[in-house]
Amino acid sequence: MSSFWAICDASKLFLYFWHCSRVTLAANKLKEGLSRLMSSNDNEYFQEELRFMVSKVFECCDIANGYFGVFSLMYIIHTSVHIQNNLFEAGKIVCSLLLGQGSLENDTLSIWVRLITALACFLRLLSYVWCTTRLTFESNKMAALLVRVSNEVVCNSLKEQVYWFAEEVRWNKIGFTANGLFNIDRELLFMAAGSCATNMAILLQAYISK
Repeated sequence: MSSFWAICDASKLFLYFWHCSRVTLAANKLKEGLSRLMSSNDNEYFQEELRFMVSKVFECCDIANGYFGVFSLMYIIHTSVHIQNNLFEAGKIVCSLLLGQGSLENDTLSIWVRLITALACFLRLLSYVWCTTRLTFESNKMAALLVRVSNEVVCNSLKEQVYWFAEEVRWNKIGFTANGLFNIDRELLFMAAGSCATNMAILLQAYISK
């Protein structure tokens, strides 16, 4: 059963990061295409290509959220529960030792195994959040890039149109979500830590009182 969940985790991560790489590729093509478009004198062509490339970046992000939002939610919940379970087991052993119901020599290894497993799960969740946060940060630089492009445009009417398009992109920021329930960013780590601390306190209190 554990092998099945490991395969599911690996496939979810591979597919999700593959779509994240598609967003990065679209953003890089936008940067490369801007220099080519700057040399064009056709204003209509410039605007069409510009909007097309920016829409591709947002489209890739929507695909990632649409296809893998549920998997992201399941992955985050599964990892958080795994962390809490290992921390609770380690805390339960420590409480047993403090109450004189266990052996320090026999239980030390179990405590370290639980703590290291919980730390490994947390680092896995941290790398997941860091990847999506970094990708979101880089993709949201498009607005600043478009403003810089608008300053280099010679035609005043085109400059104004590109500027307002940049403002539109600035307000419609890219973001990765867990099926729309919450954003996958740094705040997720604080939310998971708070939930873990609360559940740990309740479970340990119930175990001690028992």
